[in-house]
This record gives sequence, C-alpha cells and structure tokens, in this order.
Amino acid sequence: MVMFTQVQHYEGKPCYQIGYAVPRRYQKQGRAKEIVAAAVKEFTSGMKRRVPEFYIEAIIDAQNRASQRVAEQLISDSPKEVTDKIAGVPALQYVKHIK
Repeated sequence: MVMFTQVQHYEGKPCYQIGYAVPRRYQKQGRAKEIVAAAVKEFTSGMKRRVPEFYIEAIIDAQNRASQRVAEQLISDSPKEVTDKIAGVPALQYVKHIK
C-alpha cells in the first residue's frame, strides 16, 4: 500500500508526504521498493500536469531500517533527524524535489 497526503509547504512549494506498508508475508522480497518506485512515478507524472514543482517527503521511524532503505534509494540519500509529530518518536525525514 502506498498513499500520498498533502502536508505543509516545504521551502515555499507544495509538499506531499508518502506512506507505505507491505503485509508481513510479502516483506523482505523487494516489493516495497517496487511499489514505492511505481507510485512515485505515477504520482509525479499526474501531478506535474497541475503543479510544475513540488516535494515528496517520507517521515520514517528511526527504528524502521527496512523503510529507511527504501526511502534512501527512492526519495533521498541524506535524511534529516526529526521527531515524528504524531508518534512523538525519533524519525528521519527524506525529501525529494520534483521539478
């Protein structure tokens, strides 16, 4: 499952947070990378028709190494340490500029 949600602007541009999950029985098979890559491609293609420049953001729990690897490969390889505003736990913020 992959979903995008519009969040606060980032550096003055629209920003969409991506969230993703894979059922346990399909984990450790590379499926998260496949579905996230496909979702980012489709989302970007559709959005660029309406919004010429925007950001995609992933906030990943600092303990979730599997999701971090996906974000590092597909969103950004230089995350910023943050606190997840909802869960209140240490997290990493990955941001990709689309233009």
